Amino acid sequence: MSEREDLPVSLNPVKPLVSPEKAAEDWALFEALKSKLLIEEDYQPIAGKRYIKRSGFRKIAVYFGLSDRILEQERVDRDDGSFFWRIVVEVEAPNGRVSTGVGACDSRERRFAHVEHDVYATAHTRAKSRAISDMGAGG
Repeated sequence: MSEREDLPVSLNPVKPLVSPEKAAEDWALFEALKSKLLIEEDYQPIAGKRYIKRSGFRKIAVYFGLSDRILEQERVDRDDGSFFWRIVVEVEAPNGRVSTGVGACDSRERRFAHVEHDVYATAHTRAKSRAISDMGAGG
């Protein structure tokens, strides 16, 4: 059964893994790591806010020991010669926690220097960065 014998396990409330004090302490450590590790070039300004770029997410992945793998990849070709890639990436932490990110890129988004490579690489970067961001909840 469960902690409450009158309820099935699936109906018990979700409980935090740590105390509020420990959570605040751990979050402060994460923010301190980002402020020391990431430099201005690891951020992209969009609409007046700063967002972490690929280089920043790769640094976070290295220092947290995150590993990644592609789960799915799909190229869709259109009659007009354009195409898009959709990629799903899974990121795993040393403690076994897993996060999944989905990224897509369309060949019609902009003028790519190397369209075949760049569209795929952009979709992969988006998927991987999203999975890393979701893992830490601090993108």
